[in-house]
Amino acid sequence: MLLWLGQLTSQLADRIYVYVLMIIVYQLTNSNLGVSLPLLAFGIPSVLIAPWAGIFVDKLDRKWIMVVTDILRGLLILLIIPLITKSVALIFVVSLLIYSAAQFFAPAETSSIPELVDRKNLIVANSLFMITWMASSVVGFGLGAPVVNLLAEKGALLAAAVCYFISAASILLLPLK
Repeated sequence: MLLWLGQLTSQLADRIYVYVLMIIVYQLTNSNLGVSLPLLAFGIPSVLIAPWAGIFVDKLDRKWIMVVTDILRGLLILLIIPLITKSVALIFVVSLLIYSAAQFFAPAETSSIPELVDRKNLIVANSLFMITWMASSVVGFGLGAPVVNLLAEKGALLAAAVCYFISAASILLLPLK
């Protein structure tokens, strides 16, 4: 359950962050094309870093990889909050860093499931992982609008950072070797 909570809060934070960035970048550029920058920052690390991330995850402590990447992503968001309306380039660079760190989280998480779940429950646990991954995309983007309406852009970014810290705390409690 702790790993699942970590996955859920981390992925919700990812999606809320992208949603807020699309709004902010549109406000800065008044361009639909500009809105593609957060999506590029979200996608580029998947292509360039993800293939290498699995190698590092196999060599290092998975629990600490997840904790450190969550804390790093939360801190990067906190760093960018006061600067968010200043520069699209800054938003792009920080987003690249956040989503580059995210590439290490997923393989560490998926490779931790067999250590935490009995073999007979592995199919159910893997199914829960995939359902959560897909549902968080829909729900995370769907939550973006109400969160921004309720908290404004900077408050929504703060909420995303808090989600990353909740994820790190839940994963810190995992009994991984």
